[in-house]
Amino acid sequence: MKPLKLVYLAIAMISAACSFAQKNSFKFETLLATDFSSKVYSIDSNATAVILADVGSTSFVGNKKGWFTMIFKRHERIRILKSQAMDLATVKIVLYRKEDDEESLEDVKAFTYNEINGSVTATVLDRHDIFEEKLDKNHTEKKFTMPAVKEGSIIDIQYTIKSDFTFNLQPWTFQHVNYPCLWSEYEVAIPGLLNYIFLKKGFNEFFIDKKDQKSQNYRVTIPRNHDILGAPDEDLNVSTTDSRCRWVMKDLPGFNDVDHVSSPDNYLDKMEFQLSQVSYDGQTVKDVMNTWPKVTEDLMNRDDFAGALKADNFWLDNDLEAVTGNSTDKLEIANKIYDYVKYNYTCSGNWWLIKRKLSDVFKAKKGNAGELNLILIAMLRKKGITADPVLLSTRDNGKPYDQYPMIAKYNFAFCRAIINNKTYYLDASHPFLGFGKLDPQCYNGPARVINTAAERVDLFADSLKEFNSTLVNVAQDNDGNLVGAVYKMTGYYESYHLREQIAKTGKDNYYAELQKTFPEEWQIKNLQFDSLKMLNEPLQIHYDFLAKTHNEKLIYLNPFFGDAYEKNFFKSEERALPVEMDFPTSRVHTLTFEIPKGYIVDELPKPVKVKLNDAGDGLFEYLIQNVNGLISMRAKLIIKRTFFAPSEYYLLREFFDLVMKKQNENIVLKRID
Repeated sequence: MKPLKLVYLAIAMISAACSFAQKNSFKFETLLATDFSSKVYSIDSNATAVILADVGSTSFVGNKKGWFTMIFKRHERIRILKSQAMDLATVKIVLYRKEDDEESLEDVKAFTYNEINGSVTATVLDRHDIFEEKLDKNHTEKKFTMPAVKEGSIIDIQYTIKSDFTFNLQPWTFQHVNYPCLWSEYEVAIPGLLNYIFLKKGFNEFFIDKKDQKSQNYRVTIPRNHDILGAPDEDLNVSTTDSRCRWVMKDLPGFNDVDHVSSPDNYLDKMEFQLSQVSYDGQTVKDVMNTWPKVTEDLMNRDDFAGALKADNFWLDNDLEAVTGNSTDKLEIANKIYDYVKYNYTCSGNWWLIKRKLSDVFKAKKGNAGELNLILIAMLRKKGITADPVLLSTRDNGKPYDQYPMIAKYNFAFCRAIINNKTYYLDASHPFLGFGKLDPQCYNGPARVINTAAERVDLFADSLKEFNSTLVNVAQDNDGNLVGAVYKMTGYYESYHLREQIAKTGKDNYYAELQKTFPEEWQIKNLQFDSLKMLNEPLQIHYDFLAKTHNEKLIYLNPFFGDAYEKNFFKSEERALPVEMDFPTSRVHTLTFEIPKGYIVDELPKPVKVKLNDAGDGLFEYLIQNVNGLISMRAKLIIKRTFFAPSEYYLLREFFDLVMKKQNENIVLKRID
């Protein structure tokens, strides 16, 4: 047979410093009492756990179905240093299944080692403590928790996954969230009849990056033809030139929480695979990589997703007529249906596949985001409104590879409705979203409409606009105290989150938190909310305050009245990752302050106007003046885009440092003796 060359594509490889050593392999030695002596590891003195080694491999064997079976093996050893890392003691393994075929978990060997009085004791995982849960039609989760784990334990886990789904070559994540890893290794040996695209993410260099080829024989059994009586199975010896790759990273720091990063998944060092071509005879090459038209066609027919929309869904009829009444305007009908689903159903999570029949979800009034939005779509369609599901990966789930439709990378579905030639995006899983609005988490780049056209929809955070304004008026009452009124108009998404917060914790809690932003002697009163239930309108907040001056010699007044940034998120001297903000923003703060009788201005902040860069992607303008005893201040902060490269970090840090300093400057009044 003629071997095929392995297709190789590396994406987003960015060089970074990496430590090197003479050692080029890792052996899982028998543990000794001395292995428990280290309480702190130099790679991270604050680490709550350290991944001592994580070694995996994927190889192929011929099977009795006429093709190949993948054998994935993993061996991981972890030192638990503090109780905060006990989550590592719970292991979850997701297996794929389709119809009667399924991946199998085999050879699970899991031990917890502890050092007691100079001796090492081992506690083995009982196989009866491995539990199974069906996640959806195609995925099952095997789960177990390691026994006898405590601070100082070392856990050692081995298992094998066997799979006949050659498109599902196991990915490998070298870097771990929160926990440093001393040695991470993955090796694959791929028959020449299979071509994969390799997708590399991350910043760190490989310690070992080795590729070679080797001739290999596979014994493949072709099942007998059952239409021919007595026909035997046919055994074949298949010779190919395998492509072998070995990747090692060592001394990797844990990926810790970083402000203004949408998802660690976008930056963790990992390798993923997409099956692109196969050759069943060694001569003819067949393209097998999915395209969006093929994927959407499949999703439109899946009974656990859009296939459920093909049915008549007659069980909707009675409620649908009660909801829409005599309305004939399609936009009005859509609003009524949207409000009905949004307010009468509880969302149980962001997943998009149907876990049970839509009719059962309808009766239970509870379901995941996909189920609720499919009910919304079904009701809209019954009223003659064009509506389709849209599949996407939310920001916290990481960016998908739009050019390679890897459905496992997607985690959310909402509704696109076209009414009177205008497009509306609807998500009934969030009760505080207005009609035609999506949560900012949805703005993560490309999404796909699940219809025959397989249309791409681009949802970029830069397309959002957030405008906030605050007006403060301060004067002196008859008793010589400062009294004032604050009027705030919050941006749409700040309004959205405030409505969620108020619904969850109440207005009294909001009042208590607001009071904390002012000095103890200040009294906040007459707190009011406008448009609280008008979800398509910005939320407006109004309150008054009273500040007793007690005739102090000096009065210090911050003109932002709790509306300033509390901290600078960009304090680090350097940053290797981009900065990702939720949306562009424009904030305007206006103050009019009548200087109290018997006082003069001792200090007044100086005006300033500064740009973030030459292009003006950020602007801070601070204007203040004292005219005839009336202080007027207007501050404006504008950020025009959401993504800033690491090379722009210094400018961003210096810009916000200046903003923070100005926002914390006080007006100082001095009493006239």
